[in-house]
Amino acid sequence: MKTENLLVWHRVFKNIFEQTKFVESYRSSDIETELHLDRKKLIFLAHLLGSDYAAGVHGIGAYKSIRLSVKVTLKR
Repeated sequence: MKTENLLVWHRVFKNIFEQTKFVESYRSSDIETELHLDRKKLIFLAHLLGSDYAAGVHGIGAYKSIRLSVKVTLKR
């Protein structure tokens, strides 16, 4: 199974297998600074939203996932 996204160390590459698109690259430090999403929150979001390898939680979209990640983080 191939995926269009690849996490390499502290950088995310998107659309790496897509022939018609350009590869996009995101630094984890930029994601954390601009979106306030650290590694733990991103993993939490991946579990809720799903990926190529996991179905995710039915009825939970991006907005609800981010709100839940903030609530869970505040409780720790």
